[in-house]
Amino acid sequence: MSYQELDSQQQTFIDRYLATLDPTTSAIDAKYNRQEAGKIAMDLLSNNIIKEAIKERRTGEEKQFEFEQINQIKSYY
Repeated sequence: MSYQELDSQQQTFIDRYLATLDPTTSAIDAKYNRQEAGKIAMDLLSNNIIKEAIKERRTGEEKQFEFEQINQIKSYY
């Protein structure tokens, strides 16, 4: 299952987690139950589908960053 196949709440959790590296806040930002956010965040981060989606997003962001760097270098020449 890819990132695109996850529900919007899971996608928001992943996006916020990659931006903040704070699992509990990321769960709250994704509109999970505030009182259960810490437990939910740990459950999500231990889920293999979520782990793969995080890897997928990281890889995509790294490629985008490399592409932007190449374009910046090209613009100097």
